[in-house]
Amino acid sequence: MADRTPIFRSPVRRQDARGRGTKTGAPVGSVVVEDVSTASKVLHNEAPAGTEDTVAGVGHAARLDERIIYSVAPGEWLELSAHSPKPDGSISPTAIDVTHARALLRVTGTDAANTLEKICALDFDNRFTPSGAAARTSVAAIAAEVIRLDRDGSPSYLICCSRSYGDYLHGAITDAATQFAGQSVEWDGSL
Repeated sequence: MADRTPIFRSPVRRQDARGRGTKTGAPVGSVVVEDVSTASKVLHNEAPAGTEDTVAGVGHAARLDERIIYSVAPGEWLELSAHSPKPDGSISPTAIDVTHARALLRVTGTDAANTLEKICALDFDNRFTPSGAAARTSVAAIAAEVIRLDRDGSPSYLICCSRSYGDYLHGAITDAATQFAGQSVEWDGSL
C-alpha cells in the first residue's frame, strides 16, 4: 500500500527578494534570515504539560529541551519543534497540528532588531522586547507573531504567519536586511 503521509513543502521559494538563491554554509553579515517553516507547529488550547510555570502567560516564550512554547493570546499556546510532536505523529486531543498552515522564519544577528524595526511597529529595545517576549503584531503589513529567543548570545527572532504569506514575508525581511549585509541561509535543523 502506498504511503499517504503528507510531504511538507515550505511556502518560501529558495530565493531572496532580489532573485538571488539562498546560501548554504556559514553566514556572512550582521543579519541572517532562515526559513524554518518545516518545524512542527502544534496549537494547544491549554498549557502543554510541564510548561505551566515556564510560559507565565500571554506575551511570553520559553525554550524547553528541543521545543519552544509561546503564547500571544489567552488560552492559546504554540509549540514549535524540529521533530514530530510524538514519534507516532499523534498529538493531544486538546491540540491541533498547524504545521502545514503556518510559515516560520528566523531573523538572527546584531542587526536583527534594526532589520525588523524597518517593517514592524514593535519597539525592539531590550527593555521592551527582552529574550522570552512574544507578541502578535503587523510585520510588513501582515498579521504575524514575533517571538524573541536569543541564540548563543545573539538577538534572534522567530516570526510566525499564515502559510500563504510566507514567501512574501521572507522577501520583505530579506530586502530589509540588505542594508545590514543580511542574507538568507538554509535552516540548520535546530530551534
